[in-house]
Amino acid sequence: MFSMFDFCTRRLGLSEGEAFRRLAAARLVRRLPVLLDAIASGQIHLSSLVLLRDVLTESNVDEIVAAASGKTKREVEQLVARMAPKPDVEGSIRKLPDRRPSSSTTSSQAPTPSRVPPSQLQAIAERRYKVQLTANEVLRDKLELARALMSHQNPSGDLAIIVERAVELLIEKLSKEKLGTTSRTRRSKPSAKHGYVTRAARREAFERDGMQCSFVGANGERCPARSFLELDHVTPRALGGSGEAENLRVLCRAHNGDAAERVFGRAHVEARIRTFRKRSTRRPRSQRTVRRTAQRFPAQVQRRESSHLYGVDVARR
Repeated sequence: MFSMFDFCTRRLGLSEGEAFRRLAAARLVRRLPVLLDAIASGQIHLSSLVLLRDVLTESNVDEIVAAASGKTKREVEQLVARMAPKPDVEGSIRKLPDRRPSSSTTSSQAPTPSRVPPSQLQAIAERRYKVQLTANEVLRDKLELARALMSHQNPSGDLAIIVERAVELLIEKLSKEKLGTTSRTRRSKPSAKHGYVTRAARREAFERDGMQCSFVGANGERCPARSFLELDHVTPRALGGSGEAENLRVLCRAHNGDAAERVFGRAHVEARIRTFRKRSTRRPRSQRTVRRTAQRFPAQVQRRESSHLYGVDVARR
């Protein structure tokens, strides 16, 4: 005799996640029938119901459904964290157990590589988050060294303080490299090369548009992308566009590519991309480049030297 979960997965062909969400929603509707209309009307989706199942009661169901309506999964997680806050997690570094091949694996079969758990950023209370990741031995040693070097400023060895300081320094460094930010005010100089984007123009464009894609759709909503941002010439450089900040806009990679295809056509853009990739693969790497790579990214170079993995938990504000 099948359980409801087995019936959903085996007979109806649902995935385990789909079956779990539907069964959890069915149990909630049986306890709180008012949820059925909210689900049918699209006011709330099943993923939100699963997250809210432990805080929903007869007295607050209408209020919570209204608050969660139209929100993303991450926003609902933050809502739950405000309603039912959890205590901070203690910062820790622990060695993960080695995954050995089962006895049923024959010698002729290659062992299946262990799956590294994905990094997690989970809301546990209002403005408080749990950060969880898997680190190799090189990163573990760096964290321990940083903890020792900061022992006077951070006597408790709190990993959150170490990570926050490291991220601040990284953001400062990357902002200088990618956004052209500087602590000193400089007079902007016109670029000698037509259409070339100076650091001052780059900095002004990012300060104006912010660290977010500036594309606005027909519905008036701005693209929420904050990763893989690129500078785009409003009037293309090939058509005489200048490199001044007034002719620049911040776009994500997808909208930047879409803008180029609208002007030059998809075939032309794809041909340019293929040409660029061919040049990149043909370009030989000098010994100096290899040494620079090893100096800048020692973790990647040394990753093969260690197979030990460590779980890192950090409580963050």
